Amino acid sequence: MTPRIVGWSGIYQGRGHAALYGKRVNVVAVRKQLPPPEEPLRITSNDELAALGGIGKDDRVDVAPALADGTFGDVVADVAVQDIDNASWIFNPPPPDSHIG
Repeated sequence: MTPRIVGWSGIYQGRGHAALYGKRVNVVAVRKQLPPPEEPLRITSNDELAALGGIGKDDRVDVAPALADGTFGDVVADVAVQDIDNASWIFNPPPPDSHIG
């Protein structure tokens, strides 16, 4: 079972985007890395991501920051999924009966 990545949110802890550090972000797309010279494939559906084999450690995600009213912004940043707190479950999915993912 491929975990639900698109729509998942967490706290950004990376250093690449200082304005996002410590803020809640929502994953809006996965940038699936393809062999050079191809550009990454932007995936916005968990079903499409699962059909392509899920997320890999070299793939990146587009995230939108949380706004003061609890919604998420329209502007996205391209970050490493590992820079979002508790992302280890993505690469080590929990059992199917758990409530994570």
